Amino acid sequence: MDNPNRLVVGLDHALTYWAQSRGEVVEWQPVNRIPITPSVMAYPDNRPPLWGNAAREHRDRVSWSKLLVDGSPPVSVNGLDLRALLGDKGFNYYQDRTRITRVITDYLERIRSAFCNDPRVLEDVRALNLPPIAWHFSMPACWSRNGVRMMMVAVERAGFLDNGGTITYCSEAMAAAIGVSYRLTDNSVRVGEKLLVCDLGGVTNVRRLGRPGEWFKSAQKAYIEQDFTTFKVTGVDPNHPRRLSFQQIAQHSTADCTNPYIENELLQHIRQALGLPLRSGDVARLAVEAARAAKEGYNGRDDVDVRLSLRQRYLQQHYNGNCRFFDHDGGRFTFSASVLQGAMDPVVTSVMRRILDHVKTYGANRIAIVGGLSRSQYFQRRIQADFANIPEVSHLLPVNYFGGYDPMTIVSYGLTRKGIAPNPMQYRSRWGYEIHSSFIERLGTEDLYSEYRPTTAITLVEARDNVPRQGQVRFRLSVRSRHRSENIMIKRRDMAGKAETVTLCPHEIDDNTPYVDEAVHRDLNVTVRYYEIVASWSLEADVHLTMDWTFEAEDPRTGVLHEVARASHPADEMMPCWAT
Repeated sequence: MDNPNRLVVGLDHALTYWAQSRGEVVEWQPVNRIPITPSVMAYPDNRPPLWGNAAREHRDRVSWSKLLVDGSPPVSVNGLDLRALLGDKGFNYYQDRTRITRVITDYLERIRSAFCNDPRVLEDVRALNLPPIAWHFSMPACWSRNGVRMMMVAVERAGFLDNGGTITYCSEAMAAAIGVSYRLTDNSVRVGEKLLVCDLGGVTNVRRLGRPGEWFKSAQKAYIEQDFTTFKVTGVDPNHPRRLSFQQIAQHSTADCTNPYIENELLQHIRQALGLPLRSGDVARLAVEAARAAKEGYNGRDDVDVRLSLRQRYLQQHYNGNCRFFDHDGGRFTFSASVLQGAMDPVVTSVMRRILDHVKTYGANRIAIVGGLSRSQYFQRRIQADFANIPEVSHLLPVNYFGGYDPMTIVSYGLTRKGIAPNPMQYRSRWGYEIHSSFIERLGTEDLYSEYRPTTAITLVEARDNVPRQGQVRFRLSVRSRHRSENIMIKRRDMAGKAETVTLCPHEIDDNTPYVDEAVHRDLNVTVRYYEIVASWSLEADVHLTMDWTFEAEDPRTGVLHEVARASHPADEMMPCWAT
């Protein structure tokens, strides 16, 4: 676990921390006793910036900040009214990376400050001053490298390294799976069972959805941000049923969204019903808020009445008074059940398609659905009805849901649990790793003979049981004068002997690089030098798994190492394992 003298904090759509004196994970509640803080900033003229709920009601807000981050791959936002959804200022910031980073920094900085200055936190940790904090963040696994770097820069600029703080990153899918696994504490859990966790959350990028009612056809087009993680129960302590161990066997993350699409559809309905443009400013903000309230309040059967308090002066100038769904005196608008169903149907259809594909590929005995969409009564009714009629997934009923705000805080909860886990996260792989380097020699009077020789870095046994987080091996590298040097190759090999080249590493060996031996072949006008190479590697785990390699030539006289090559490559084929 993190240093026991540190306060462990998980920060996602909510903030949770480990209250050691109480022996539990606590949800921090900044205002109104609600643990969820909307990631919205507002920049009113000549006044301090606003954040969270206070910013949502301001015309100069910047909403859907995750929509502004670089996803992978980029997805078209055609069809969405970005000015209304993002806010006037947010729309002006769209695709301006410097400003976007500043917005995220501003928001995170205020979250950090409010938490660190909350006297209730000091009471929980029973300290006069906050200890150094181990901050744990999550990001969508589908973000591009640029998006991940942007977020990391924003986090560091927001002061999370201040006062001895540390920062750790994890994918949202991984954190959600860990959070759910800690809820599996009943005696019915058996070794070998597989649980599929579907995190149906916010927004990364946007793709236009298909038309409602087109089941499998539209499911090819209708995407939302979905993190699917399947993990297997690998152990249950017979004396402590709350102590379980797990291994992830599959993960899939998409770079799309749901909430902006639904809100955009409902916003367009308001505009058509009222005959009003509602393009920007307060009128657009109020309409978007009404659409959001209707989306969250729909139970799958009844009409939904929401607040829409447009100013009387605006209505007198632009409204013709012919909408029977709008009570302009009372400031109320009614969405019919059919309209709400039409906006949400493609989203649920997409989820069903993805679940079906995932279960067919990886199998599952149980399913848990978390994230904001899982709280929708309509969504739950549709999933229940559809599962019952599809043999491939009917055995997953009943679906595990969480009440209250738990679906929204489960990622933060998982981050904190990961930070306090007594055993470090382990990783397993079906691949061992090898370094292939050129070796040159002369056999008799023949020409020089060259071949690639392997050096094992990670054995198959190590990979299967627990991939070492770092290691070091030595090998001899041959370099021929006046010839183009051959690259160092990193390969991985499975139990069946199948090998794949992971990456090529060009080296920068020159005449000044120390060598251990030299063979001069005057008749061939060639000199071959032999170098003692120390290869060091480390497994870096943040949003993605990455293997970092460094190759250094050792001076035989002094033992000093001289770097000659460096390489990194993804290692997402490794599956994490953890224990509660």
